Amino acid sequence: MLPFVALIVLSACANAGVVGPEPAVQTGAAMTAGAPTDVELRIGERARVPPVAVTFTRVATDSRCPTGVDCVWEGDAVVELAVERDDRATASASLHTNGGLAQEATAAGVRLRLVRLEPYPTAGRPIEAADYRVVLSVAEP
Repeated sequence: MLPFVALIVLSACANAGVVGPEPAVQTGAAMTAGAPTDVELRIGERARVPPVAVTFTRVATDSRCPTGVDCVWEGDAVVELAVERDDRATASASLHTNGGLAQEATAAGVRLRLVRLEPYPTAGRPIEAADYRVVLSVAEP
């Protein structure tokens, strides 16, 4: 009986702090193959999603209607990405936040979909480039 109790105690200690599965969104870390994989990146960050590596290069424009302002049009932000396959061929993709424009693209043999761009603009508060975060879904086409 005593070895059984010791086994239970050791098992509980080994699992201490384990809350549940990893979050669905990874931040700039190595990914495992699978479809689709969501990644969160800041400008300049690169995520490896086999068979590619995706880099968030910049926000080309951000004309989204800020919180606290009445706008005629919802606006749009354009996210630019660089995609490398097998560490050699580089392709680029531009994705839009506006649902009426291209929120998906295929580059270097994978499908990229813009999930969201944060932060959302607020009237009177400019967004610094370092504050942008993009969440992308990356999958085999």
